Amino acid sequence: MDEIKSDIMQNFTDCDYELDKYLHSIPFSYDYLRKLFKSEMGMTPHNYLTNLRVQMAEKLLCSYGSDELNISEIAFTCGYSDSLYFSRVFKKNFGCSPKKYAATRGKGDA
Repeated sequence: MDEIKSDIMQNFTDCDYELDKYLHSIPFSYDYLRKLFKSEMGMTPHNYLTNLRVQMAEKLLCSYGSDELNISEIAFTCGYSDSLYFSRVFKKNFGCSPKKYAATRGKGDA
């Protein structure tokens, strides 16, 4: 599991990172790896990847003033090539859009 976590940590900012491809390259059953990861980490590998990405996005959003924001750039920096998809994932995790989150948090308030 440490190897899987390490690979995710090294690649989570890469828009072209394919977690499924990596998991299928390991000589164990995909389902077995997924269940083992979930039992050790409390979440699936995909949820772990998403968590890393949205946590990074939250930090970036809080470090910029809302007038300085470029959501597409933040999405790309966090591993999302589609800023609309990024916004949906962010809203699902934080309850509001990235732009609104940044505006309510203000620069340095996090």
